[in-house]
Amino acid sequence: MQVIAESNVARKTPSSLIEVMPSGKALGAEVRNVDIKSFDDWQFAAFMRALLRHQVVLVRGQILDDRELITFCRRFGDVDNIQNGDHRSTGELRKIHIASNARLDGEPGTSATPLAITRIPAPLASVIYAPEAALLGAQTAFCSLYGVYDALPPGLRSRVAHLRIKHDGASDDSLARQHIQAKQPVAMSSVVHPLVSTHPDTGRSMLYLGHRANARLLGLPKEESDDLLDELWQFAERPEFTWEHAPRPGDLLMWDNRCALRRRYQFYPVRFCAVLQNCARQF
Repeated sequence: MQVIAESNVARKTPSSLIEVMPSGKALGAEVRNVDIKSFDDWQFAAFMRALLRHQVVLVRGQILDDRELITFCRRFGDVDNIQNGDHRSTGELRKIHIASNARLDGEPGTSATPLAITRIPAPLASVIYAPEAALLGAQTAFCSLYGVYDALPPGLRSRVAHLRIKHDGASDDSLARQHIQAKQPVAMSSVVHPLVSTHPDTGRSMLYLGHRANARLLGLPKEESDDLLDELWQFAERPEFTWEHAPRPGDLLMWDNRCALRRRYQFYPVRFCAVLQNCARQF
């Protein structure tokens, strides 16, 4: 099933097929009173439309085993094989990663690198499913890269218009620790993207940020690159561009990797999948 075909159908599908309640924030919506295991093609297309419009979709009250979670993700495209050193990964071909508030050895876990900035083309979406009760105070937050770009002051927008950003995967400490623990030689390559990119399905412009510590703007002296990235991140972290969510058991969250960033304030037990594009696109 081609992702682009699903997107075209989704734009023409009445949203009344599913109940979509916007968060009232820059991004995010809840799809209510559905069982994703029983979606027909039209309901699925409406769900895809909600994802493209709201960037992050929440579905509560889901009861899914590993195979059912993978089956749902496959409706969007190929599901990625998780490649990290966490031996709690389980399921078919390691397509599900189990993340929690503690590692097997009792040490705190580490946050994941956003997939959209480490690969070309960016994975279509990521999914987390929380079958268990979350830690008290656990939250995750999302940032709209559409909203950040749209609100840039004219002078700042002009400065970033033609810049390219490099994410250095080899300097990502969390990835390095994972591969060292797995005792697996894995190439952690650098990836370059336009800093201002166009979403391949919606056509909207967005600011394509990634991990601040691993980023460098090409063509600028390091000090100037650092100052500009710090300015952009300070702007992007303003609350008007974000939506926060406190998880409950049975929550499923899907976000569009190409236009939304996720921040995890505290670990809680989730199962994670990433959906890849079926058709390669070069930005």
